[in-house]
Amino acid sequence: MNIKLLLTSLIFICSLVFITSCNNTSNKDNDQVIAENKEVKDSTLVLNKKQKKTITNLELLQGKWQSNDDETNFIKFEKNHKMEISEGMTEWQNETFTLSDKCTNDSDKDKDVKPEKDLYITSASSDMCWYIIDLNEEILTLAYMARGNTLSYKRVK
Repeated sequence: MNIKLLLTSLIFICSLVFITSCNNTSNKDNDQVIAENKEVKDSTLVLNKKQKKTITNLELLQGKWQSNDDETNFIKFEKNHKMEISEGMTEWQNETFTLSDKCTNDSDKDKDVKPEKDLYITSASSDMCWYIIDLNEEILTLAYMARGNTLSYKRVK
C-alpha cells in the first residue's frame, strides 16, 4: 500500500509542479519577448529604410503618361528624350530634354525662379520649359513656364 500511496503522492506533486510552472509565466516575461520581437522588427525596418534606393526624378519620369484633360494626348520619356503624340498626329514628336535646377531654354532662363534640384524639364530645340509640380509612380503634374498653365498626367503601361 505504501507504494500505491507513494505513486499517488508523486503524481500529485508532479501535477502540482506542472500546473504551477504553467501559471507562473509572468506578463513581464511575455512583455519582454514581445519587446525583443518588436526590436528585431524595428531594426529590420530601419535596415530596409537604409537599403532603400532613392529614386531620382529622372528615373520617375521614364515611361508613358496620358493626359488627364485630353485622353488622346500622351507623352513618353525615354532616357533624355521627351516624345509627344496626340489626336491627328501620325508620329511621335521627339526632342531631347534636360532636367535641371532651373529653366535653361532661351525664353525662360532669365526668369527669377527659385532653383530647385531636378524640377525643371527644358527642351532647347522647342524653347520650352516645364516645372514639375508633382511626380510619383502614378502621377505627373507640370506647369508650363511660358504661360503657367498646369498639365496633369497619369502613368499608363
